[in-house]
Amino acid sequence: MKLNVINQAGVNDVIYRVLKLQPQSTRKWGTMAVTEMLHHCSTANQLILNYSIQNKKSTFKQKLIRVVVLHFLPAFPKNIKAPKQVVQMQSKISTKSFEEEKNYFIETINQFPEHQFPEKMYHPSLGNLSPKQWGVATWMHMDHHLRQFGV
Repeated sequence: MKLNVINQAGVNDVIYRVLKLQPQSTRKWGTMAVTEMLHHCSTANQLILNYSIQNKKSTFKQKLIRVVVLHFLPAFPKNIKAPKQVVQMQSKISTKSFEEEKNYFIETINQFPEHQFPEKMYHPSLGNLSPKQWGVATWMHMDHHLRQFGV
């Protein structure tokens, strides 16, 4: 069973790995520096925690991708492209330092187990997801970027 950030065990796994990062940690793939990756993940997590997108009907393609990703795919592949809606929402790295970004990341991810999620939330690639499915997808996203930096 995949870890899930709505459970404390999944959050603990992510935090344990984030604490291993250093400002000089180098990426194994992609274009982001470690501080940018932390900022990217925190921004994505804040979007989930402050969810306000109207639910839409999931397409057949989204349902199929959801099953494959959440049940059969062991991890997101290297160099996977983010949905264009997410890329458009991302801001460039702020003036925060590595330590500030790391602390903000930890503060944000710690909110997931206690957060009250709506019954369904829409994801641009996976369609409507339950809180548990969001928890798995979020953990997979964090895992992807942590593996990107070797932790």
